[in-house]
Amino acid sequence: MIVENIKHDIKIQILKADKAFTNNLGQLHFEGLLSEDVDTLSEVLKKVILGFQVYRVLSIVISAALAAVSLLKYFDSIDSVNLNKAGIFIIMTIVFLVQTSTLYKVKVNLENKIYLLDLLKKMDGK
Repeated sequence: MIVENIKHDIKIQILKADKAFTNNLGQLHFEGLLSEDVDTLSEVLKKVILGFQVYRVLSIVISAALAAVSLLKYFDSIDSVNLNKAGIFIIMTIVFLVQTSTLYKVKVNLENKIYLLDLLKKMDGK
């Protein structure tokens, strides 16, 4: 009886993870996220981790560059840069930061789903 309750709770947690994979428009971020196959999910996880790392590095580099240019401009070290027209630079920084946080959320939920599926598989004795 207790084992069945635990299995039911695990299945509910897997369903919650599946709901977290969709964006605000109801579309999946990556194909194969709703699969129940651990191998398929592991392949998708590799893609998600790679995307997360790329966007994380890009957001760090662009944020650091924006901060450096802002400080140089503040101390009047450079006069050729007009920060009033640096909107694209700022928007790129915001986009990369949002994409990084989105991929982090997908990565964490996918790792949790793989763990829960492995746990459910061990409980079934397969």
